[in-house]
Amino acid sequence: MLSIRRELLDAKLEKFQYLITGNVLDIGGKKINKRGSFTPPENKNIFWTYLNLFSEENPDVVGNSNKLPFKNDIFDAVIMTEVLEYISRPEVAIKEIERVIKNEGHVLLSVPFLNPFHGDYQSDLKRFTESGLRDLISQTNLKIVTLDKMGHIGAVVFDIIRHNLTHSNRSFYQRIIFLILRFLKPLFYLLDSLQNKNNFYITSGYFLVLKK
Repeated sequence: MLSIRRELLDAKLEKFQYLITGNVLDIGGKKINKRGSFTPPENKNIFWTYLNLFSEENPDVVGNSNKLPFKNDIFDAVIMTEVLEYISRPEVAIKEIERVIKNEGHVLLSVPFLNPFHGDYQSDLKRFTESGLRDLISQTNLKIVTLDKMGHIGAVVFDIIRHNLTHSNRSFYQRIIFLILRFLKPLFYLLDSLQNKNNFYITSGYFLVLKK
């Protein structure tokens, strides 16, 4: 069962996939064992490059986001979803993205806020507020086109319960609770829809579109 956050992220990627054109860099992306339902557009004019720090993920390029092994101004789009929280110096990674992306190119970026530790929690370093993100991007020549909250109280509560059940010893009663949670998932979406959209205190994270 996918988290609500992952489903919201997939929806954002689908909404903005028209910006994914030409030469595309996917930082931290996976060719296999992908999370979520979003897949790269099937377009012969799109050349997709996966960069990952870990060779076992079978990327096209093994590399570090803080020192991208590419020339300046060669990508039309960069995707970095659920990666920035692992980076000790995110300002360096953002500057590297600015360096390798062409003028008029777009960056699709997502980060968590009120979200449990990721499965690889030993490397999960940071959480970002909206103000922190705006400050981070202001240190570059990238411009924020979109900065959207991803989920409210319903998404946050659902994902915390789901995460707790996923990473617990799955007793009979916990499996029953997991099934009940799956059944009640639409109610958590309803709770999100009733949330005052001006309430910026509670969100599972953010999705950004940046332009150079």
